[in-house]
Amino acid sequence: MKKFFIIASCIAVAGFTACSSDDDIANNGAISADENSNVPIMLSMSKGMVDVTTRGTGAVGEDNNSWRGEKMNVYMLDRATFELATGYNDEPIFENTVVNAPASTDQNNIYADYGISRYYPMSGNYDFFMYHADDAATATPKKNAEGTQYVLPVTIDGSQDLMIAKADLTNAEKTALKEYDETVSRYYSAFSARKGVQPHFNLQHMLARLVFFIEPVNKKVSDKNVDGANYYGVTIESIKIKNVNTSAEFIVAWNENAPVNHIVNEGNPTEVSLKELVANETEAHKLAPFTPVKPEWDDVADKAVSKRVGESLMLFPADEYELEINMTQQPAADRQVIPFTHRQILKVPTVDGKFEAGKQYNVKFVVYGAEKIDLSLELTKWEEKGNITADFDTKID
Repeated sequence: MKKFFIIASCIAVAGFTACSSDDDIANNGAISADENSNVPIMLSMSKGMVDVTTRGTGAVGEDNNSWRGEKMNVYMLDRATFELATGYNDEPIFENTVVNAPASTDQNNIYADYGISRYYPMSGNYDFFMYHADDAATATPKKNAEGTQYVLPVTIDGSQDLMIAKADLTNAEKTALKEYDETVSRYYSAFSARKGVQPHFNLQHMLARLVFFIEPVNKKVSDKNVDGANYYGVTIESIKIKNVNTSAEFIVAWNENAPVNHIVNEGNPTEVSLKELVANETEAHKLAPFTPVKPEWDDVADKAVSKRVGESLMLFPADEYELEINMTQQPAADRQVIPFTHRQILKVPTVDGKFEAGKQYNVKFVVYGAEKIDLSLELTKWEEKGNITADFDTKID
């Protein structure tokens, strides 16, 4: 029998979200209780995420789930009108303004840095929106025709992490603010800021994330299959998702009554390829093309190693994904290198399971190799079945 590369896929699902929305923010003692004083706007963020200081750098939230200076964009909108909040000279206070997540190792009091202080108007209540789109944005956000949403066109290649949050009160802030306003209706404003309540963001991932692992079925197809200086095990050349949507509209701000489907109008189906993080510390968190890799075998324990490969692929949520994995193997020193391609539909192994935003799916491949073809031959004895006589007096009419 000829066995090609058979891959057993198993998908494990894990949470892929920001941390608790109940993280307390510190009461800024510098804020004056004077009702006529200017009140600075402070943007607090839940614990979480990781280094995305460059573009197209993969998932946010792997390195101890801590912020390292990621770039975010912020809108401040009048709650009553869904118009941009304005300050001095009627200039917008936050209009798609770039801010930086904290880079400090102190992840308890987390405030975004936006340079020169900005202040609340003396009256009015405001909504704040924060998003992260890495380098997926293809234009700036525009208000839709109905005037109910800000829409950002994006194109992804599997390496960008899209995140969004509307500022909301933590439980501790709701309790504190109710001491002054039982309806908790005067946030976010100069009033609530004087009471120690500032915009608080708990960012959520908008894409589903696939993380890949490989494992050899036996030592023969692993990196330990050695003949002199040559390896004859299986090599994983590339991992791709085929026919997947890569363009969409990302809703980054919305009014109170607008629908909140954050990813809409998907299109442009194409393929995306798994990449990997650059190992060089000076280029940390930059992505590079996938380097071919062999499944590993632990000689000491004499067992297969489940090895993670590449960074990850982050995709628009879907019912299923079409996987393509390309491999090669040189079965023996006197044989040529054989290329193989395996295709499979990936589905979540639950009833009505779908790939959801903010969830991580661990996909493990158990890799088999090409096996030698043995042809089994058996000689069957001729069996006599009787005699036939030819009669020359018989003619065919």
